[in-house]
Amino acid sequence: MANDKKYDKENRLIYDLEPFTGTLYEYLYSDDGNKRVLTITNENNPSNYKTVISQIKSGEDFVDEVKEEEGEKYTTRTTYNDKGQEVKFEKINKEKHTNLIKDTIRPEGTETEIYVINYEGKKTVGFKLNSFNFKKK
Repeated sequence: MANDKKYDKENRLIYDLEPFTGTLYEYLYSDDGNKRVLTITNENNPSNYKTVISQIKSGEDFVDEVKEEEGEKYTTRTTYNDKGQEVKFEKINKEKHTNLIKDTIRPEGTETEIYVINYEGKKTVGFKLNSFNFKKK
């Protein structure tokens, strides 16, 4: 069975149903076409039954600006920079009423990530390096 897809007058995808998984993708475009909101729902997946992603056009593609996910146990919100890289992640545990916040810093011109995680007032710092950037002498 093929995917059930619908397009608008500008031939942009606005509806896509995956019949095997039951996942529904719905797209809503701004009047100028430079922004869109993607809503992903799946009633069969209680851990993540609704995702809403705000996207902005970058060249021919769209990159994420903000992603919000809703599940039975958690609500998450991820914010991205203009390159589509994560800069902030927030996770709320609905049962325990706890918050986790991760802020990511990327020094200009590197693939290095420095991040600060705040979990219920306790802060930790970490980093990630791309080992392929090191030059052999």
